[in-house]
Amino acid sequence: MKKLKLNSNSLTDIAEALDAAFPLRNPPPFDTLPAIHRKAGQRDVVEYVQRLLMEEDDFKILKKE
Repeated sequence: MKKLKLNSNSLTDIAEALDAAFPLRNPPPFDTLPAIHRKAGQRDVVEYVQRLLMEEDDFKILKKE
């Protein structure tokens, strides 16, 4: 399996940058519903990329066995 790359950045670099830009946090009570939805969607993208990395690692482990 080829390592996913975007503009010479590895998927790990992209995941770290996304995690730094959109950290996991609980919304404050004064956030509007659209703001909560937007932030949840941003975080969902971060978690999706992290899942891709985990699946890639799992695939490497299975391939070695």
